[in-house]
Amino acid sequence: MEDTMQNKESNIRLLLLGRAVSLFGSTVYLIVLPLYILNLTNNLKTTGIFFAAVNLPTTIISIFIGTIIEKFNKKNIILICDFLTSMLYFILFLYFKNFSSLTFLFLISLIINIISKFFEIASKVLFSEINTTETLEKYNGLQSFIENTIMIIGPVIGTYLFATFDFNLILMLVSLGYFLSFLQELFIKYKKNLNISRGESSFFRDFKEGISYIRSNKIILNFFVLVMFLNFFIANSDEIINPGILIKKYEISEKLFGFSATSYGVGSVFAGIFIYYNKKFRFLQKLKLLFILNSLLMCLLGFLSIVLFKYNHYIYFVVFIFFQFLTISSKKSPTSISRG
Repeated sequence: MEDTMQNKESNIRLLLLGRAVSLFGSTVYLIVLPLYILNLTNNLKTTGIFFAAVNLPTTIISIFIGTIIEKFNKKNIILICDFLTSMLYFILFLYFKNFSSLTFLFLISLIINIISKFFEIASKVLFSEINTTETLEKYNGLQSFIENTIMIIGPVIGTYLFATFDFNLILMLVSLGYFLSFLQELFIKYKKNLNISRGESSFFRDFKEGISYIRSNKIILNFFVLVMFLNFFIANSDEIINPGILIKKYEISEKLFGFSATSYGVGSVFAGIFIYYNKKFRFLQKLKLLFILNSLLMCLLGFLSIVLFKYNHYIYFVVFIFFQFLTISSKKSPTSISRG
């Protein structure tokens, strides 16, 4: 019995390590990619079109991914995803040693984006399956800590390496990271739960039931609409809006730019700690207030980007980081509590 528990915990740790390595590679690449495109084209419009075109197919396909994953072995899915991702980054590395094509970069990034969504969902399902009621809370906390730590250090390391060396080094390191993740995930011992997969399910029936439930619950419907609009305006902040303001307008160096994304991780950690120890503040009752506060802070940050332009540019950079921390904290609080 003790050996079985040790094996389960070993599997969980291997999965968490694999997710951590993959997340670190993804974080570094996603903070560096818009900078590379901006340097290549010197055009924010092109950068915006690039990311819209990359993300749109993934958004559509993600509706069906959960149903597809349920039919296959989750361990095999994450192994295939990590291996393919590693190879695709390596292909990019080899290609960009001699050439520079935005079209080729777009095609590979599109495929990587779709694969990443498969990996994300499959690894989350696998995490829930290999955990027990005794280990779930413990490793959920560890997973949250690891992911927030990566969100803090990943952007800084990525922008530093990009500014000091070049895009090719980033591609090589990320490819190596995904391959190492693939190697250690091979040791996860997992058998597909046949009882779960045999249950009859219809994608369209489940989808219709989900929509009906959202429409019938006014609180969830309002929350859904609020989150949808919030994501519409800030979804590509790190890829388009932030580089446009900080690098193009305020001429902040690429090395320092990483700290603007780091404030997301710090804000998430702070919000998580506050939620954990909070005994008095009822987030669900103050949900509207938190969203209004978040929107006002974002509007104020945009206003200050105009007002502070005539002063030292680093003044706005410090203000930007502080406001990013506050907006992420206020946004993280309601969304975190609602997941519970």
